[in-house]
Amino acid sequence: MADTALVVRSFLHAFGHPTFQLGIFNAAKEQMFLQTATPEEVHKRLAWLKRCNARGENIYVRPVHPHGFTLLDDIDRAAVADLQGRGVVAVVETSPQNFQAWIRHSRHLEPKPSTRVAKLLAADFAADQGSADFLHFGRLPGFTNRKPKHQRPNGLFPFVRLISCNRRHADWTDTVIELAERQLRQEAADAAERRAIRRPIEGGDLRRSISDFHTDPQYGGDLHRADFAYSVYAASRGRSVDQIAVAIQAARDLDHKGGPARQAKYATRTATKAHQTVREAG
Repeated sequence: MADTALVVRSFLHAFGHPTFQLGIFNAAKEQMFLQTATPEEVHKRLAWLKRCNARGENIYVRPVHPHGFTLLDDIDRAAVADLQGRGVVAVVETSPQNFQAWIRHSRHLEPKPSTRVAKLLAADFAADQGSADFLHFGRLPGFTNRKPKHQRPNGLFPFVRLISCNRRHADWTDTVIELAERQLRQEAADAAERRAIRRPIEGGDLRRSISDFHTDPQYGGDLHRADFAYSVYAASRGRSVDQIAVAIQAARDLDHKGGPARQAKYATRTATKAHQTVREAG
């Protein structure tokens, strides 16, 4: 018990997080029993957890959201070596030559960005994509991995081993977080454009002006995308190519496109493409 207590204490301390969720999985019944606990409460329950483990249940853990951690599951020794050189919260050997790594980011992440970051990092380190999400459990070190395939000829099961732990932040993941958030913004904008295309033609005055699109934060200041989004919106509501082109030219300075002829060509091309998009969607 002393060794298990030391391993668990070191592991949880490395996170520096106030609360965790324990998952006690009964494979025979395919049931996961959940408990939320502070690190101190986890220590008080170690004897009970060991009894659960001894009767064949697997012991899992994850930090309670909000948090800034990512789990990489089922990585090999080469990935572990790479990660340890960059800084991770903990590396755990879940079964012989199979590892999990917990990464601490420089800030907390909401569920969607957290899952996207997990997917991107899993691709980078050849981790299990199926386990790459903000809710996935890792194994709690100090207990045995009770999967039948890991049972040894003598009937025993391998211990889940804590390989290393520290409280370092992986600042190098900031660029991954930025990429994940940029991808999600782009996908949200694309979805909004698709919804606009599917709306029926309403006619009459447009509820949104082209200026509304130019200042919409979902386009991130990309006025070309905003022009096209407005054009799709206007085309789906019965505005002609000429009407849309006039609105584009009147809304902002297009001198960077060249002379008046080039500006008109840009506006007409954008409006025409929008009409084509609306026709194809219909």
